[in-house]
Amino acid sequence: MVKIRLSRTGRKNLPSYRVVVVPAREKRETKNLEIVGNYSPIKKEINLNEERVKYWLSVGAQPTETVRRILIKKSILKPANFIRKFAKKPGKKTEERSKAK
Repeated sequence: MVKIRLSRTGRKNLPSYRVVVVPAREKRETKNLEIVGNYSPIKKEINLNEERVKYWLSVGAQPTETVRRILIKKSILKPANFIRKFAKKPGKKTEERSKAK
C-alpha cells in the first residue's frame, strides 16, 4: 500500500513540508517514490503537481488526514465523505440540553 503524506523539511521553528508518495510502512524521512508538491504552513502556500496527485490517487494511494485536508482546499478531492478521525463527541450536558428543548 502506498500513502501520500508530509515529510518535514526546513529549519528549527520554520517548518515546511514536502508532499511525498511513500510506501505505507516506511518512516517519515525515508526515501520516497515521488515528490508531488510542498506545503508551507507559515506562509500558507500550497504547491502541488495536480496531475501526479490524481494519478497516485487513481492507482490507490491513500492520503493521510492532513494531506486530505490540503487536497480538499486545492479542490482535488471533494469534501463529501470527509469525516475527521478524532472528532470530538458531544458531552453529557449538550445532549441533556438538546433533549430538554
